[in-house]
Amino acid sequence: MKPTARQALFVNGVLSGKSAAESARQAGYGSAYSKKAATTLLTQKPVAALIEQGQAELREVCMYDAQSLVEECDALILFGREKGNPMSCVKALELKAKALGLLIEKIQVTDVIDISSALLEAKQRVYGPVQISSSSVSLPESHRAHDPVNGDIFS
Repeated sequence: MKPTARQALFVNGVLSGKSAAESARQAGYGSAYSKKAATTLLTQKPVAALIEQGQAELREVCMYDAQSLVEECDALILFGREKGNPMSCVKALELKAKALGLLIEKIQVTDVIDISSALLEAKQRVYGPVQISSSSVSLPESHRAHDPVNGDIFS
């Protein structure tokens, strides 16, 4: 099936490295509708097939793959050793390890979770209001367990 003019423009935009939304805008879709149009276009089988075919052709022309990257990193490591530049060796080794999946980027967690407040809220949902003193948490009288032998109350 031959793509429409808009589909062809969209595919060319995606293959040139633009985002799907930007490609949709350049294909003639309005800026307010471009994200939705991009999602729709990417799910259409003829468009997806054209993009895959174009990417395969680009890989063939470029001839750059993981093996090429590893070889280039190895050459950079040797160059750094020859020039006495340990930092360049370290960076090349880091890139090689990332490319091979041996390093995972650390994710910085910025949200702080107050566990004690979350637990208190959970107890209140289950048991009702909870009284908090400086030394302990006590449940309402109706939710305390009674010792059948001594008659003691457990909190």
